[in-house]
Amino acid sequence: YYPHLSHGRSRAAVSGVLWSSLHTLIPTISSAAVFFIGAYFLSPSDFGLVGFASALVSIAIAFSPLAFGEALVQQTVMDMIREAQNAGTTVFFSSHNLPEVQAVCDRVGIIREGRLVATERIEDLMKQQLKRLRLSFSSMPPAAAFGQEGVTEIERDGQTVLLEVRDNLNAVLETAVTYHVTDIETESVSLEEVFLAYYGKGNGGNHA
Repeated sequence: YYPHLSHGRSRAAVSGVLWSSLHTLIPTISSAAVFFIGAYFLSPSDFGLVGFASALVSIAIAFSPLAFGEALVQQTVMDMIREAQNAGTTVFFSSHNLPEVQAVCDRVGIIREGRLVATERIEDLMKQQLKRLRLSFSSMPPAAAFGQEGVTEIERDGQTVLLEVRDNLNAVLETAVTYHVTDIETESVSLEEVFLAYYGKGNGGNHA
């Protein structure tokens, strides 16, 4: 036991983080005392924060960094990630919570059955893989009108039809024109919906 070594100093030594860098991170965490007490005194939230802060070098690997702590702690970590990104740090962010991935990441990789099946900017990925269209008609098409492969009719409401389109977009538009479409709206999809669409492709269904 070395009482002069705090958890912050120990992690900094192991991770190669300059002591001066730790001092710049302390105000972010809003509790300087965290860095100057032994590790066995830390709560799980503080332990995770110190570990994450000490990793903020040119490349950082964050495995489920928001899995610990209450909402305020999670918001602090998200702010730290964004600050690191703005400073030029590359952050590899691994999480099963896809809304938080969508909130903080620029690019995403999707692994299916042990293989990397996509590496795209999140914005581009969502545009390419899944589209949700709300079509308005002067003459409503029959129920089977949009039965093309890769097209799912979600709902009908009055003179509108809501579709999810993964393939055959041209065929959907050609069909819509024949029933006098009056308006086409695109609705946003989430990263989680795109992820589930990938896991529904090909053989193996939803098995990762």
